[in-house]
Amino acid sequence: MSEDHEITTHRLILPADANHYGTLYAGSLLKYGLEAAYAAATRGVGSKANLMLRRVLSVECRRAVPVGALVEIQGAILQVRQCHIV
Repeated sequence: MSEDHEITTHRLILPADANHYGTLYAGSLLKYGLEAAYAAATRGVGSKANLMLRRVLSVECRRAVPVGALVEIQGAILQVRQCHIV
């Protein structure tokens, strides 16, 4: 895929993004990842397409991310298929 189908974004981790340990909540991490994926898909196939998330294969948290940290999130199109919802 070309770079037109990739996106990089940055997020400042705020207290609203944190769990009770004061680190990034996994649900917030998934939200930011899905936003990046949607942005990459929209850029690749157009904003008028009806996009659908098929699945999240894996998420790996390697270390705790404290409030105040700046994280980089990358989204890219890996595969394009047609899908029909009945």
